[in-house]
Amino acid sequence: MATKSLSHELLEFSSTGDHDKVQEILQQFQDPNVVDPAGESPMVKASRGGHLEVVQLLLEALADLRPGPPGQPGPPGALPLLAASTAGHREVVQQLLWARCDSELRDALGNTALSRAAEAGQVEVARTLLLTANVDAENLAGQTPLLIAAMRGLFSMMCLLLRNGADKDVADMHGYTALMASSSRGDLRGVTYLLEACAQVNKMTSKGRTALYMAAETGHFKALRCLLAARADPDVRDQHGCTALFLAAQIGRSDVVGALLEARADHDLKTVNGRSPMSTAVHCGHVEVVKLFLAHASSAPCDASSLCIAVQNGHDEIVRCMLTSACSAGSAGSWTPTPETPLLMAAELGHANILRLLLEAGGYGDPGEALCLAAGRGHVAAATMLLHFRAEVNHRRSPSELSPLLLAAEHDSLEMLQLLLEARADPSVQDASGCGAVYIAAQMGHVDVLRRLLECRCSAEGSTETSPLHIARENGFAEVVKLLEDQ
Repeated sequence: MATKSLSHELLEFSSTGDHDKVQEILQQFQDPNVVDPAGESPMVKASRGGHLEVVQLLLEALADLRPGPPGQPGPPGALPLLAASTAGHREVVQQLLWARCDSELRDALGNTALSRAAEAGQVEVARTLLLTANVDAENLAGQTPLLIAAMRGLFSMMCLLLRNGADKDVADMHGYTALMASSSRGDLRGVTYLLEACAQVNKMTSKGRTALYMAAETGHFKALRCLLAARADPDVRDQHGCTALFLAAQIGRSDVVGALLEARADHDLKTVNGRSPMSTAVHCGHVEVVKLFLAHASSAPCDASSLCIAVQNGHDEIVRCMLTSACSAGSAGSWTPTPETPLLMAAELGHANILRLLLEAGGYGDPGEALCLAAGRGHVAAATMLLHFRAEVNHRRSPSELSPLLLAAEHDSLEMLQLLLEARADPSVQDASGCGAVYIAAQMGHVDVLRRLLECRCSAEGSTETSPLHIARENGFAEVVKLLEDQ
């Protein structure tokens, strides 16, 4: 029981740095290598606390500098040298090295004392360790002290390591280098220093990413300019086909996009999914980026794909820019037709302002077909805009399809119906089965629409075998039946 008590006290007093108490316990032949439940010895605790005199006492008592079975790493922090290095206790580190502590000892993650000092930014400790330590020692993830320092933006540590011969281009298990780490952080000093040390500017990760790619991805303009000045290739593509320009366009960084375009980055390169930097900027609604692409476009700037994306997402200003650019280039309306033209798409989605822009530009779809779509979706503002530009109010794509008035009756859109009637839509129009607007409204049970049609003296007759009254009775629409009987 006494031994257990002394062990506990030795651990406690080593942690607090009580020299006299530790000395008293050691004089009672207490084992200096006891460990607590976490696997930490008195030496680890004293080293972490920077208690130099206690460390010296424990060394005199032949305390182990490397606990655990030989050849196996201890738990994180279980090594005195690593604990002192992390905490920045240079004198303790120096004492342990004088006691022939191996500077290449590693924790469970493969970190050496130098790696831990680099991670913690302990420059003076690192300077001491570099007298014997391997400057390029890799941990289990393949990270060297230089890469670790770069990942944390510790410029002074990076300078020290590079001056002591650190390999500037060594990469971790994923191909990640110090230059990539500094670039992704936007650490201009780190990027500049590494480039001055002739770091490989176009080195790629296992996924095809470069330092320039990472600077663009995170929007670090100054770092990106520095990399471009060092002749970084702007057209390197990752495993998905994404370039630095694509990423800059995606996050809407017009300054980064501008710098890449000035460096002649290819704005026509597409991802494996067929997306270009331009279409991505359009999709995300980045107006200023789109303007830059339009200014640098070498081919007809208003392509159907990007224009349809802008219409679909309701980006009015982008549509305006694209149409203006197309007009300036003399290519307004000259694009490859698709099943869903920009005009039809705008009508179906109810984007009235975009419809106006497209109708003013002309050549982007049939207004009559667009009116049918707007009527079927109940988009009154869109239909109003189309009628203002003289869309055919009785348009039918084929005899088997419904006119705008019949579509309004079918979809119970009273406001749309009123608009079309005021625009002189033919109230007697019938579908391919001979059903008129009154019949359709009665069949669907749309009372308000039916009432308005009857007020306009729309005929309840048709070429069908059953009358509106009969079909309303058959479908159980009592209010419709009463309305028709009252007529």
